[in-house]
Amino acid sequence: MSDKPYQCGIPIQHVHHSLFIIVTKVDNVAHLCHIEPLVSTIEGTYMRKAPESETSRERFARLATARTNQVLRDLRVLGNCANRQSYVYTKRDVDTIFAAIDRRVKETKSKFQVEDADAFRLPEAGSETK
Repeated sequence: MSDKPYQCGIPIQHVHHSLFIIVTKVDNVAHLCHIEPLVSTIEGTYMRKAPESETSRERFARLATARTNQVLRDLRVLGNCANRQSYVYTKRDVDTIFAAIDRRVKETKSKFQVEDADAFRLPEAGSETK
């Protein structure tokens, strides 16, 4: 019985080099496809190096996808702290945590708004104050 072929990437960090190895698995046997360099990010993690011909849209999609997935993973891990058999916390602790998260989400989302806050605009008819 044959497995469906699939590709996976394996990040490898070595003392001098960081590589992303692309492997294809067919019939339960891994075959090396190619190796790409990884670049270090500010956060200390590694990501695949962008292709030279990458458009700004492709770069956005690649980075936003990776960063969103990291946020989702971190939230899932934070959820592990909800285990009352392992941790003691109060409602105030939880409210403080999620207030900070909500604040940062609103702040980040506002950066994506296209509206020009500095643009002058007269109030609409009927909305002026007396």
